[in-house]
Amino acid sequence: MNVYDKAHELASTLKVTPEVVEYVEAVKKIGTNESNKRMVEDFRRKQMELYTIQMQGMEPSKGQIDSLTNLWNVISVNPEIRGFMESEMKFSKLWEDIMKILNDVVGLKTLMLGETAFGPIQFRISEALTILPFFEPAAIPGLFVGCFLANIFGGYGFVDIFFGSLTTLLAAYLTSKMPNKYLATLPPILLNALIIPLWISTSSSTYLATVYTFGFSEFISAGILGVALASVFQKVIDQYKH
Repeated sequence: MNVYDKAHELASTLKVTPEVVEYVEAVKKIGTNESNKRMVEDFRRKQMELYTIQMQGMEPSKGQIDSLTNLWNVISVNPEIRGFMESEMKFSKLWEDIMKILNDVVGLKTLMLGETAFGPIQFRISEALTILPFFEPAAIPGLFVGCFLANIFGGYGFVDIFFGSLTTLLAAYLTSKMPNKYLATLPPILLNALIIPLWISTSSSTYLATVYTFGFSEFISAGILGVALASVFQKVIDQYKH
């Protein structure tokens, strides 16, 4: 069995899947209306702000909640935006199911890597998936949860589970804002290389040495493998456009 042939079969199937066709058309339509596009982007930004606050164990202020609620009341009566968000939810559910199937394999691989998946020199093949928010912001929560679960089985305890997962969340959000696939790999590489060694280096090596080794492993997994994965997704997207 050739895995690339199977990938092309999946791409061909997705291209004509109703959820994908509907979402692609909705994205094109919302992109032609600058006012609606700004409202959607503002709503997503406010959603992410509240989500980040909650993940830090804090409660959003009444003003933040009211601001998001008021914006939702406005966009929910806009038929074009409502149609876009409904189609996005359907697509996100489909994408989530597909990524779960793939992530089951990747998650198993992460555990099988043992010592090379945790510690000052980490090679997590699953880090290649950090490129996904560049194509679809809906992948951000999934990456956060995946990292959270992986760190429970290994790593450096609570600090790695909590702050390591938040680092992944921030990197995923920044990746979704990058202008191209090459720059999209920088947030996970730089943030992981600079932040994670803050607690890893205290138990195994100096901070600067850990930054170097961690940065190198992130460059391989999130950088090189991430760009390769992005190229595959770009081909699929180009097929949708044609």
